[in-house]
Amino acid sequence: MSKATENTETAVEKVIEPKDVKFRRLAVGRTRNAIKQLQGLGKLGTSAYVYTPEQVKAIFDAIAKEAETAYNKLMKVKSAVGNQFDL
Repeated sequence: MSKATENTETAVEKVIEPKDVKFRRLAVGRTRNAIKQLQGLGKLGTSAYVYTPEQVKAIFDAIAKEAETAYNKLMKVKSAVGNQFDL
């Protein structure tokens, strides 16, 4: 089978995937990635790092804001444009 045929078949398979199945596949992967990133952030709580309560609050305020924005998008609620974060 040629590369062109393989690429066409792959593209056709993706087009045929039902939207609910695609949503579930993407949502599960992205949720797992988000949880893994939060767990990594929690590892910064070791004594190897120095940080202030204000920095921790800023981090989690930003995460909460983005979580709320994502939730509202999924629930079809109008919300503010994306948030930027910086310490």
